[in-house]
Amino acid sequence: MHDSKLSMAVRMDLEAIQRLVEYETGYPVISKNRQAKFIMAKRIFVKLIDLKYDLRGNNVGPRLITKPLLAEYMKCDHFTSINHLLNNFEVFLRYSGSFQDHWGKLHKLILGNSYLKLKYLQHERVELTEKLNEVDRQILNLTNEEENHIYESSEKGSG
Repeated sequence: MHDSKLSMAVRMDLEAIQRLVEYETGYPVISKNRQAKFIMAKRIFVKLIDLKYDLRGNNVGPRLITKPLLAEYMKCDHFTSINHLLNNFEVFLRYSGSFQDHWGKLHKLILGNSYLKLKYLQHERVELTEKLNEVDRQILNLTNEEENHIYESSEKGSG
């Protein structure tokens, strides 16, 4: 699905951060859409990854993800898209109120704010519970259909 050069742990972390950004902003991170609200979600995602994984290589030590790998994960044509999102981050943070709001919440969440993390996990729980209930309904329907089919077959055989 995603680039095989990413370790499983990094890929899982990217996916978790992606879900958090998409939940908070309401817009997908991986999208070809160029509307400002979609770019906002991408810009926040990339900056969070930069802060967590040092995409710019400012710190000493191994780099677990690079701009080209992140660009591939995000299905961008080239890693210069990542550069553009990072380079314009401060301008958007300074002048966009909604951008500031989303960034503030997500930045705290990624740094370990347990209240926001709890809110997100509760939302995930509701979604998963709804999915589980739907699966239970499907199982019940199939079971009832099967029982009806067996009953109808037995009536035809005895009649």
